[in-house]
Amino acid sequence: MECKKLINKKNNKKDIFVIKLPYEKLKGRAVKWNLELISEYEEYKNKHSILKWKCLECGHSFSDPYLNLYKRKSPCPNCKRDPRRYSKKLLGIIANDMSLELLLDYGLYKNNDSILEWKCLKCGYEFHDSIINIMRRKYPCQKCREEQRKEEKRIKLSIGYKECIRCKKVLHPSKFGEDRSYCKKCLLKLRVTRTIKKFKIIHEFFDGSCISCGLDLIWLPSFIFHHPYPDLKTAEWADIVDKPYKKIIEWVKNDKVFPLCRNCHELITTKYFEEFKDLILNPNLYLYSKNQRIDALRNRTNSIKIRFELKKWIRKRYIIEELFNGECIACKKVNIFNNLPALTFHHRDPSKKQNKLTNLLNLSCKKLYAIIIQEDIICLCGNCHSLIHSDYFFHIESALENLISNSSVKNVKLRLFQILNTLNEKVNSFRYTTIRIEDLF
Repeated sequence: MECKKLINKKNNKKDIFVIKLPYEKLKGRAVKWNLELISEYEEYKNKHSILKWKCLECGHSFSDPYLNLYKRKSPCPNCKRDPRRYSKKLLGIIANDMSLELLLDYGLYKNNDSILEWKCLKCGYEFHDSIINIMRRKYPCQKCREEQRKEEKRIKLSIGYKECIRCKKVLHPSKFGEDRSYCKKCLLKLRVTRTIKKFKIIHEFFDGSCISCGLDLIWLPSFIFHHPYPDLKTAEWADIVDKPYKKIIEWVKNDKVFPLCRNCHELITTKYFEEFKDLILNPNLYLYSKNQRIDALRNRTNSIKIRFELKKWIRKRYIIEELFNGECIACKKVNIFNNLPALTFHHRDPSKKQNKLTNLLNLSCKKLYAIIIQEDIICLCGNCHSLIHSDYFFHIESALENLISNSSVKNVKLRLFQILNTLNEKVNSFRYTTIRIEDLF
């Protein structure tokens, strides 16, 4: 005796070669395939006759011969087209678990990407979305999701979190950069776009160099737009940089600005230095007593304000000369005699930074020396200082392509890495010498 399963398999294989099945058997086969035979018996002549069918699963009506349905794994072409499809019962269970109600007819549901109409049972909000998107979300309803986000945002802000004004994300304060208004990711993107705009303007209108010293665009982060005519000044670069490029070009032409490196810009714009340069850089100034220095200042000017500023310049010169050999420790090109205003102070360890030293030059030299040692401060020129703080500069490869016309991008980036590596090596290798500091005033 043969097994019933083997007999059924043999009978099913024989159906392919049968010219015409009995109509009742054809209906039974349709029920087995989860279909409904709509065509009448008169339309069914043989296995090649095109008959009308309706899928009981998705409600799709189609016309096809019996032989094609037999050969397909999924007789319904709609179900075959995308197998990512839930049954009506399962779809109802999913909607119920997520506190939703399906408003659209199940027949319009073709697959999980189909846009269906839903109603939230919590707030009554009606919306359109696919089942796959709803299952991915913690809060399927858009209105409930927005209310939950507002509540989470309110809680985070109450415990010290901050909101980025660009991406609107509420993050921990450690996720924010130097500018506390932007998170670190947004700040990097802003700096890259701003630097590319600066590069384009300097490259297109000013031959890609500093107007005063001819420094090339390898030192792009140190470039500043200078206003030679204060009467024409309408805005600063920081106010105009985030506007469209066309408006920035108009600003360059109307204000008649031109690019300068930070060293040249500091030398031009510094107050009182050029006028009293001979007094500030007097080589015999340290040989005077305190009273003689005060008398020398009084003989040059009667203004208390100017004398106060001159004391700051003299203290700055003294500190840099005694601690840092009177020069930028990185490039060794800028010193107190050729460009004292360009020399700045840099914190090697940002975690130790408590004060901005240029704002503390009114203190005595002994206190300044103690702050420098405590906060690990060194002396750099403005150009070196800008380049060390500009890691984002390496992200503007599109701007680097035209940086130097005779060099490839690889050579330009290699040169930039070499400059930055030498700067970092000199900064990290610097060691303080123990000296005796005296108060000048």
